Order: sequence, then C-alpha cells, then structure tokens
Amino acid sequence: MIITPAIDIRQGNVVRLFRGLYNKQTIYSTDPLGFAEKWKEQGAEILHIIDLDGAFYGESKNMDVIEKIIKQIGLKVHLGGGLRTEAAIKNVLAMGVHKVIISTKAFEDDTFLIKLDSATRSKVIVSIDSKAGVVLDKGWTGQTDLTVLQALRQIEKQGVKTAVITDVSSDGTLQGPNIELLKQVLTSCQMNIISAGGISCIEDIKTLKKLSLDYANLYGTIIGKALYEEKIDLKEAINCAGS
Repeated sequence: MIITPAIDIRQGNVVRLFRGLYNKQTIYSTDPLGFAEKWKEQGAEILHIIDLDGAFYGESKNMDVIEKIIKQIGLKVHLGGGLRTEAAIKNVLAMGVHKVIISTKAFEDDTFLIKLDSATRSKVIVSIDSKAGVVLDKGWTGQTDLTVLQALRQIEKQGVKTAVITDVSSDGTLQGPNIELLKQVLTSCQMNIISAGGISCIEDIKTLKKLSLDYANLYGTIIGKALYEEKIDLKEAINCAGS
C-alpha cells in the first residue's frame, strides 16, 4: 500500500482546507518546494499535488511552483486542479507530471474520457469527492447528480484504472477515514483505489493496511493534515503500510 503525502497549494501557499471549505483553511507554509523536499527526504515516492486555485477557477494558477517541484525534487507527481481540457492535460504531462487527476470534467462531460487517446487516458486518475454520498465538483463547491457508486461504474466503463475516493466530510478533520464507504467502493470495482480524507494517526494506517489484505485493489492512501500537524511521522507511516 502506497503512502502519498498531499501538497495543496493556494495562492502559492501550502494549505489544508477543513471539509473542503475555502473559508476554513490553515496556511502551513509559503514554501511548497520546501515541503516537497521534506517529504522526499522522509521516503515519499509520489507527491499528491492539488492546485486549489485551479480547482476553484477552472484553470491552473500555481504552475510555476509546481513546475519547480517536478524539475528540482525528482519524485513522481500526481497533479490535480483545473485540468479540464485535453490540451491542459497533455501540457502538464509534457512538463513531467506522472499522473493527472481530474474530477469536474469527468462528470460534466461523460464523453471526455472516451475521447482521450489511450496513452493519455492511461495517465488519468479520476477523483471522486463526495459528501453524504453525492459526488461534488468544481473544487468541491458544486454538486453532481451522481452517487459515489454510480460515478465509479461510469469511469470504470470508460477505461479509467485508478480512482481517488475522498469523503469530503472527513477531509481535514483528523477523524479517521470512512471505512464503510471504502468497503463499498472496493467491492464494487476492479480499479485501483486510493483513499483520501480523515487520516489522523498511525492506527488509521494500520486499519487501512489490514483492509488492503482483504481488498487487493486498495492501492494506497493520501495523508495531508496529519503530516502538517505532526500527528503522523511519514517514515513510520510508509514502513507500516509496507510491512
């Protein structure tokens, strides 16, 4: 099971939102590059980077610092936030992004993924962000008509191999992941599933690790606030997940 630290960037700062609310953010640093280097030193293999301004406005707003992270840190980067056209996706892949995370466009246009060439589609991860079982879009400020399982079935039919599952009600709360939602998702698809939201302590990692023994498609988890609040040591989490 892969542990991936999150770097959410807003107006050039490293931030975490509480339950996806833009008016409830905590700024942890003005130096995203510094945190990327820190997570690399502690053993991260992949960085989960979200351009929150891009997610909100529909186009990337922090690409300068993201490009520096890609070029100077040398880790695989999974990048999301405002990537809503084929051109935007191909531009960041050409920049060196390993995988592209999309959400809004996948659910606004149910032909978008199909229209991508197979090489590009293979680089796409779809993020299914939900609250009370309903999928959100537009940087968590909008709501679709889809349930999580409906969204899951839709993107799997379109050839997506990996999905991030986020319970927005848990995100940034340090209240633990939504295990019941994860179980429903894991039993409903063959895709690789990455859990996000709510990780609070090493016991949560142990719980997910145990779950991954029962569900081989639980690929990994993303950790954000627990790292920035020093509730979890990244090295310990990586060792726990790999043991």
